[in-house]
Amino acid sequence: MSVFLLLPKETQPHVHVYSEIGEAKFWLDPSVELTKNSGMTTRQIRAAKT
Repeated sequence: MSVFLLLPKETQPHVHVYSEIGEAKFWLDPSVELTKNSGMTTRQIRAAKT
C-alpha cells in the first residue's frame, strides 16, 4: 500500500492511499474521514486509517 500526503493551501489537508486493487482518499482535518473509495476492501480501509 502506498500513501501520499497532500497539504495544499487551496483545499483541506488529505491523503491518497493506493493499493494493488484500488485507491482511497481521506480528509485529515478535523478528523480522519474517508471521502473516496474506488475498489479497496473494508479491511484495507481500516488499515489505512490506523
